[in-house]
Amino acid sequence: MSKIYLDKKSIIYRVTSLVIIVIVAQAVLLSVFLVLGGVLSQARKNAYSTFSDKVLNRQEYLLREMSTRWTNLEPYLSQISGLVNDAKNSDQFFAEISDKLISIMRSTQATGVFVILNSNKNQEYPAIYLRDYDPVLNDYDNKDLYMLLGPSEIANNMQIPLDQMWRYKADFQSMEHDFYQKSNQNVGVEDYSNPMGYWSLPFQLFPDDIPILTYSEPLMTNSNELIGVIGVEVSLQYFKQFLPATDLQNRDSLGYAIAYQVEGTSKIVPILRTRAIQDQILKQGEDMDYVSIDEDKNIYLLKNQVFESDVYFCMKEMNLYNDNTPFQNEQWYLIGLMRGSSLLEFVNKLQSIMLISLLTSIVIGIIGGYLVSYRFTRPIILLARKVKNSDLNVKLVLEKTGLTEVDELSQAIQTANDSLLESTIKMSAIMELAELPIGAYEYHTNNNYVFMTEQVMSILYLSPEEAAILRGNKELFQNKILEILKYQDPEEENVYNLPGYPNRWVKLKEVTNEKAVMGIVIDVTDEMIEKKKMIYDRDYDYLTKILNRKALYLIGKAVLTKRDPKLEAAVMMFDLDNLKIINDTYGHKWGDKYIKQAVYHLKSFDNERMILGRRSGDEFVTVLYNYQSKDEIRSCIKEFYERINATPIQLPDNTEKTVQITAGLVWVNDFSETFDNYLLYADTALYRAKKENKGSCMEYQI
Repeated sequence: MSKIYLDKKSIIYRVTSLVIIVIVAQAVLLSVFLVLGGVLSQARKNAYSTFSDKVLNRQEYLLREMSTRWTNLEPYLSQISGLVNDAKNSDQFFAEISDKLISIMRSTQATGVFVILNSNKNQEYPAIYLRDYDPVLNDYDNKDLYMLLGPSEIANNMQIPLDQMWRYKADFQSMEHDFYQKSNQNVGVEDYSNPMGYWSLPFQLFPDDIPILTYSEPLMTNSNELIGVIGVEVSLQYFKQFLPATDLQNRDSLGYAIAYQVEGTSKIVPILRTRAIQDQILKQGEDMDYVSIDEDKNIYLLKNQVFESDVYFCMKEMNLYNDNTPFQNEQWYLIGLMRGSSLLEFVNKLQSIMLISLLTSIVIGIIGGYLVSYRFTRPIILLARKVKNSDLNVKLVLEKTGLTEVDELSQAIQTANDSLLESTIKMSAIMELAELPIGAYEYHTNNNYVFMTEQVMSILYLSPEEAAILRGNKELFQNKILEILKYQDPEEENVYNLPGYPNRWVKLKEVTNEKAVMGIVIDVTDEMIEKKKMIYDRDYDYLTKILNRKALYLIGKAVLTKRDPKLEAAVMMFDLDNLKIINDTYGHKWGDKYIKQAVYHLKSFDNERMILGRRSGDEFVTVLYNYQSKDEIRSCIKEFYERINATPIQLPDNTEKTVQITAGLVWVNDFSETFDNYLLYADTALYRAKKENKGSCMEYQI
């Protein structure tokens, strides 16, 4: 018997080989569906895209803090500059501006604020430097503040304790002073101080002091004379709170870091690490050695790592400085770090499942083929023809012939067919157990039958009856696919909104050759819902649910470009009056209600011809377009003020107060300007309205 199995010309040998090849080919075919359908590559791209989006969202959030909130010195600069000439000496000047410095520190929520004046003395400069070690919890008696530099009389008068490192003046022989010199060295390049604003690298003001970052600007008099430097401090401990490691991964996260590009080189060096584990990955001040993985998503792989798993990082430019400014070449980067095993967990799981499925099918094929071939006898031709013309997806039934050998052969063929179906069923079952929302289908050009896995039914919401009809009619199945292809998502390639199910999305891809069409269907609903939510969170203000500053700017420019130029359009800037009084009197909860009440009324403009966004804490912008006339817009504004005055807010002390909001308006058709200039003109009109008649709207006049 063993000689028969070794004879390559024997029926038993050939049939055994054939059955094994068929079963293994079936398993390989399903694996090819997954590979050719781009499941692995797409899963890897999705992992990179998700990683990149998380880092980008964190970068945008951190940039808003650094470029908008912490650097918001402008409201106080003119007041401070105006007090220079009135002061007899530096101590009197510091006494007069100390309240304003505290206001800067409170409003920006920085950990410190300072003013350092120029001096002719060797390395000793008059200075006042206040610090709040915990800016979140404020004590309005100033008992939570400390003075590091400045006259002690001011500290005593304001009941501010002296820090243990306190000094009367800034002695730059023993103190770090790069943050002071860089803010001074480029004065004269521009006519105003903001482009000279400088973010320092992390440093310690004194040898035993806490690590800090500073933002500083030149301090000018009203006649544009340089007198010193003004700025804020952010401690690294406080800064790290804006880089939560759980943002990237709930457990065992490598977290975020800040890196810096050495000026005049392509070297990237870490300057801020947020977790102890990063000490093994990033060496402070040493160049990062890496290779690019995905240029579009800014994904890189670190080289020479001590971890068993690869370490990937996503690097996003911070863009702290504008173009054509003195420090534009000093580039900062936000870096998110992830282990390769965590980043590509789904891809690795998918590869393992495919390998296990293939090996299982091979083992089943070998065993099944051996059992079938053992029972085969000589009358193989008739049975082979019947098997050839049968449907491999339907259980094969062979009638008995009355001949023992043929009946045994028939039974063997039925066993082989059952093994084939079992392999296919197990492949689908493995996908279901692994919770992979993936289905595959195939149909040939020379027959009308469609092969599809069970997952296709569940993903496309096909009833058993409908699936049975589609399996037996290739044309109906093709029409079903064509109907799905009509609803492609505008932002995703090969992703379609399932007809009849507005909140379901599938990814569908087909591969065609001369004989067959193979397709793969993936349920991507969860990924699409998460992505659309991320887009909403990126573009809309958390409190008011209207456009945030960045989205307002982009959409506002687009609307003015696409509007009907024959119709009237206007850009309006709104400033919410009395918000600080509400906050100070009743708390920020009622201040938020005050803001929401104002937004509620702002939304009363025609939504079909308006966009509305929040520019800052109490500033809002609306773009009105495609109105028939200016008088129509003026009428809408009048109705807005009538509504807002007719609906007061009930305050906690049972008093009623109407929301007061001042506005400035610029007519778009009166000027040929950029969106930035329209905002500037509207802001100019707003300033005039606040000065002359608060609670009203004024139009911009040249």
